[in-house]
Amino acid sequence: MVCSSAVGRDRNKDTGEKIMGVIEIIIIGFIGINAALGLSSLVPASR
Repeated sequence: MVCSSAVGRDRNKDTGEKIMGVIEIIIIGFIGINAALGLSSLVPASR
């Protein structure tokens, strides 16, 4: 009984860490895309 609850707790912790990792990757990607678009809008197009 104690072992199963400990395993469940560890599994929930791992799932939470995975979700946080995915959210961090999405946020970092979003910031990177916004930075790239902001820099490209500052540089005048040479056409």
